[in-house]
Amino acid sequence: MQVRVDFWKKVYTEISTTEGFLHDEDDLSIVYEKISIQGLSDKERKKKVKEEKKRWAEVILSVIRKEDLNYSPDEQKILKRIENFPKNRLIELSRGIRFQSGLSDRYFQGLEESYKYLEEIRVEFKQLGLPKELAYLPHVESSFNYKAYSKVGAVGIWQFMGPTARLYKLKRNYLIDERRDPLISTLAAAKLLRDNNKRFNSWPLAITAYNSGPNNVGRAINKTKSKDLSEILKGYDRGRFGFASKNFYATFLAVLDISENPKKYFKSIQKREHPPFDTFILPQNTKISHLSKIFKLDLAEIENHNLALRPEVFKRDLFLPKGFLLKIPKDVLDYAKLVKISEEEPIKKTVKRTIASKKVLEDVKLVKISVKKPFNETVKSTIVSEEVLEDVFKISEEKPINEFVKRIIGSNDVLEDFKLIKFPEEIRTIASLENELYKIKVEPDETLGHFVDWSLISKEKLLELNKPLKMNVGAVISLPIAGKSLDRFLSKRAHYHNSIQKSFFNKYKIEGVSQYEVKKGDTLEKLTGKLDMPLWLIKMYQKKEIIRVGETLEIPRIVQVNEKSPPGPSQ
Repeated sequence: MQVRVDFWKKVYTEISTTEGFLHDEDDLSIVYEKISIQGLSDKERKKKVKEEKKRWAEVILSVIRKEDLNYSPDEQKILKRIENFPKNRLIELSRGIRFQSGLSDRYFQGLEESYKYLEEIRVEFKQLGLPKELAYLPHVESSFNYKAYSKVGAVGIWQFMGPTARLYKLKRNYLIDERRDPLISTLAAAKLLRDNNKRFNSWPLAITAYNSGPNNVGRAINKTKSKDLSEILKGYDRGRFGFASKNFYATFLAVLDISENPKKYFKSIQKREHPPFDTFILPQNTKISHLSKIFKLDLAEIENHNLALRPEVFKRDLFLPKGFLLKIPKDVLDYAKLVKISEEEPIKKTVKRTIASKKVLEDVKLVKISVKKPFNETVKSTIVSEEVLEDVFKISEEKPINEFVKRIIGSNDVLEDFKLIKFPEEIRTIASLENELYKIKVEPDETLGHFVDWSLISKEKLLELNKPLKMNVGAVISLPIAGKSLDRFLSKRAHYHNSIQKSFFNKYKIEGVSQYEVKKGDTLEKLTGKLDMPLWLIKMYQKKEIIRVGETLEIPRIVQVNEKSPPGPSQ
């Protein structure tokens, strides 16, 4: 374990993201060389790393062949160490060369940013009786990037995925994603770590499970018959327990030591502080631009204080809902400004603009509803914003999605936004079994809880109708829904997948495709981790769900928005 910790200390303090180590995948004390990738495109970087790996593999295999090559000083140093290794181990070394990009610049930036919320995070852990040292874990997860969003959809400093966020009650809808809020998500992360520790009675295993999942750690324990992490690392190498999971705890120990003794590694540090703020409850639905006007705050300033708000709120000037807890800089809030919210945005006008569900129509008497028109027709006649459309979505079988959107809201701006999103057809397609019972395929990022919420059918009822109930992608779920219940299910489901895809395309864009040859053991789900991209995006580019060894798949090339290429991942 100490060897692993020492390696990661070097990664976090000695090399930046413009360079990296070539090292052995299993024995991190074997570092072949440091190579520079500065100024290289993603394609050029991959080519250079591949060439260097091939060169070092030849050097290692030369020991078996007893070849006398013209070795460099670095090569001679490695050869002296491995010259007495058995043949099998030398072959393993030649196949296990890995590239790890440096993190010192990213970590240093995150270290300075961490002080904005570090004390509050420590207090949160203390209140739950957990070690305060866990407050440094976001350095490993996200480098304390408060707006972090990974290719596979992990969000915030704690990098919560959708299903885990739901399990720990983090709110997610078209306007709000509490995974982005550093304090709200910290409470959820603390509870998750506490639950892991209760299960394993071991902090090394609890922290490892944060990365690989508690079930995966449980399988590793059963396989190795040990709860000693070092023994597990030696005896378990299966499934998702790969390099990242094996090194997660060691990486945490490394950043813990660096973070508690930063001056030992860095000359000067600027501790950034988050400006003090007040919080108040919005008295009614209010446009974000209106709040900016009455409080005389830039949208960027409001966004920095309210990280849980999705980017769409600011890009498209959406309404924040009544009851939202808005954070604004200290001393900006006063009663007169609160009154202005009501005076300048009359409640009747606000309601008309933000109708989102039948419940709103029933509760707010200011909106006139014609008893002669069905609910859907009434809503269509009052829609003026896209967020409303999201909740009353009813797919038209006669017209394509763009025509349907245009017919209902008549907005070119919204129509352009919808071109960004490409819904998989199966999300909208259901097959009737009998009367009010429907068969629906499970899509990526969907859980049993989602089906309960969207259908308003109890968990117990769903379990009774589906024996055994499986929620893996592609599994079929039977639901007793029809009419308005079916409409609601489809609209909520479309809304959910829309929000996932919009969040992705706020951060990334697609620049062409590359080819991937299917290897033994590959499935579309496994390619998610292998290719570092969400399953829904991989599926979008495939004509079928079952893939076969040897066939070639088209895989989208992901590039971060406003960047030529993303930081090079480890290989």
